[in-house]
Amino acid sequence: MSYTLVGAGQPALVSTTNDIIGASLNRVVARHRRTTAKTPITTESGFIRLDDIPVLNGYVYEITTSPLTLDSTAAAEVGAARIRAVQDTVTGTLATITSTQLGQIREYQDDATNADLNILTVYYFPSADGFLSVLLSAIRITAIGTFQFFASATEPCDLIVRQLGTDPGSNGTEL
Repeated sequence: MSYTLVGAGQPALVSTTNDIIGASLNRVVARHRRTTAKTPITTESGFIRLDDIPVLNGYVYEITTSPLTLDSTAAAEVGAARIRAVQDTVTGTLATITSTQLGQIREYQDDATNADLNILTVYYFPSADGFLSVLLSAIRITAIGTFQFFASATEPCDLIVRQLGTDPGSNGTEL
């Protein structure tokens, strides 16, 4: 199967339904870039939220970040970044810190001057067509120093939702 690249805003001619489906695979459906830090964080707090993302039953969605900087002024601080989501049949339902958690990373900062960088990636499998709201949040697990979710113009934080393609279903074997 071959595809013809079409510039943004240009009409696309397709000959089959497969052309339409193929053209929509592995595409970014929502994204946001934050370039400012959030500090101090003591309880779970939202950092970036993407709303009203159209999702289709039978497709796989990847929700991922750029490398995250969970930072503290103290060594031995533990923090976590979480991705939460809520889906509804209508627009306007917003993800909060009480929405379903799809995944998280925990960060142990062993040196007060250097935070590790980690990417958080989760997958979403809608059971019906609808609209998704996704929240990237952070929480301080230990209470040692001043904890922050860092971002800047030179170290931005991206949250991206990508439609990967059709969902073959869970077909592995657990051992």
